[in-house]
Amino acid sequence: MSESARDAAVREAVRGTGIYTASERLWLVGPPQVVEAGNEAFHRLRAIRDAYARGVAVGSADDAPLIERRRKAMAQMRRLMREDLGIGPLGIE
Repeated sequence: MSESARDAAVREAVRGTGIYTASERLWLVGPPQVVEAGNEAFHRLRAIRDAYARGVAVGSADDAPLIERRRKAMAQMRRLMREDLGIGPLGIE
């Protein structure tokens, strides 16, 4: 696959997930700390998207730290969301 075709395919795959719509909805209704955490998680996903578009292989050594950063950002966002909803932590992360 050419670089431009790979870039377009990766970007379209992410766009098709609905993550952009979900991010905008969070900005509309979320409290500031949740929006901030959600924005961080969103940017971590974009870093993964950009790496794949550049040709970083899924499951590679270059991929692992990006996935870990995204995982941590998502865990923080979920923690803050649960706190905002008044429910305790899951205790499984």
